[in-house]
Amino acid sequence: MGFLEYLKNAAKSPVTAQTKFMQQYKQADNSIHVFLEGKDDPSFYSNYIERNKRKGQRIYFYNSKNKAGVYYNHSKINWSVYKKERILFFVDKDFSDILNEEYASDQNIFVTRFYSIENYLVSRTLFSRCLREIFGINDDKVIARISKEFVKSLAEFHKAIEPLTSVLLYYRKNNIPVNLNNIDFNQIFNVNIGDKVTVKSNIQQYLVKCTGVKSFPKYTEFKECLSLIKPVGNTKLYVRGKCELWFMIKYLNLLPAIMNQDIAKGEPKIKSCLNITPNNAVQIIAPRLRIPMELKKFLIENLKKKSA
Repeated sequence: MGFLEYLKNAAKSPVTAQTKFMQQYKQADNSIHVFLEGKDDPSFYSNYIERNKRKGQRIYFYNSKNKAGVYYNHSKINWSVYKKERILFFVDKDFSDILNEEYASDQNIFVTRFYSIENYLVSRTLFSRCLREIFGINDDKVIARISKEFVKSLAEFHKAIEPLTSVLLYYRKNNIPVNLNNIDFNQIFNVNIGDKVTVKSNIQQYLVKCTGVKSFPKYTEFKECLSLIKPVGNTKLYVRGKCELWFMIKYLNLLPAIMNQDIAKGEPKIKSCLNITPNNAVQIIAPRLRIPMELKKFLIENLKKKSA
């Protein structure tokens, strides 16, 4: 088979993650095999794994499609034969703790502390780095002031998104499938720098329109789901990471137009050197994140190597 034909076939290969793993795992080598939920996960985890692996270790990644797929792949491996420290599994926590859902627990399964990996990327520190490194703002006082306002607006967003979070929790609690990938948050929220974040759409009507889901919680069911998240202190434990990340991207991309309004002629304008979108944000921002302590501990314990 020629190389071009090989590339065409590779893009549509139906081989499962489990099959690929069985083909690539060799008892004689010391390669690392990593099972992940989706396509963005390697951008989040790979740098940290690279830094903690032993010299010469090769890493194989397997897309399990979703959280259930990761746990399924873990359950299909004969652990009396395979070495746990060479086969790692990474999943998002999502609502599992709030709903008291039980999943397999093992030394080689990492579960995010927050709702998902995207929640780690939304912080004052990373926001400030984006201002400096991507938007070219060099004034420390300006960065500090903008970052402070962003944190305030993020807290408002967390409040505004509570109704949507409660509805998503209702779907999860009642095992109602819903395609969240079709949600456009621009259709739900008004975000303008200097103004409060507001909800501009009827969430029920919008979700029916964009996802096709027919079931919707009654008022008592909605209040019950809301009561489950209210006591949780840290909003990152229940706010969907993709929602948070969308808000940060939206805020960042609104800044240049405002900051450039009264700029003097000839002065350099504020502009992004990269086009940050929800589709590429993990790839752009994740390499700027310092390794979370819980992930660092997990990798050191499993890869048997002290962090550099």
